[in-house]
Amino acid sequence: MKNPLHPLASIRTVLSIRAVLLAGLFLIMGQACYYDNEKELYGTAVPCDTLAVSYSTEIQGIITNNCQGCHNNQSASGNLNLESTASRTANIAKILDRIGLSAGAPGVMPTSGPMSTCNINKIRAWSNQGLPTNN
Repeated sequence: MKNPLHPLASIRTVLSIRAVLLAGLFLIMGQACYYDNEKELYGTAVPCDTLAVSYSTEIQGIITNNCQGCHNNQSASGNLNLESTASRTANIAKILDRIGLSAGAPGVMPTSGPMSTCNINKIRAWSNQGLPTNN
């Protein structure tokens, strides 16, 4: 009569159980892995065009949407009113200084959080092009 507690029998049983568990683990992990393609998930990023920046179609809207809420005729926060085109061009150095600060830095504008890098680059490009307002 064979002894069921024979040392080789228990080692074989343990090895068989480990093999089954290992195979099951590989099967589960193999099905959990997948490949994400960034372009398929998020689409293709639109490049930031700073070569042909237009005041009327881009800069005016950026400043109106990001600055004019606090810097207007009724509440010129920081004694800065950016409601008129003349004021925007005259104060471009202040605008560039404040929008160029890092998030969390004292004085960063807008106060709701920094503008997108693209919008900042567009305002810089507009300034570098001589602040044209007739386009």
